Amino acid sequence: MKPFDKDIEIVIRQALSKYDKGRAEHGELDLTTDRKDFIREVEQELLDCINYCVFQILRLRGIKKT
Repeated sequence: MKPFDKDIEIVIRQALSKYDKGRAEHGELDLTTDRKDFIREVEQELLDCINYCVFQILRLRGIKKT
């Protein structure tokens, strides 16, 4: 296995671990009855991700709250 492949495997395992934790907390996913708007959920998660990236960039640049 190439080193890059191992890195991909680690990320996939982390995603599966997160899925397992969600399943334990919220129960089994049943797409025939679940009416969540997954596109909206993704949008919200991406907005969170954008905020986290901005915060990290500011931290790296040493910009402090004034």
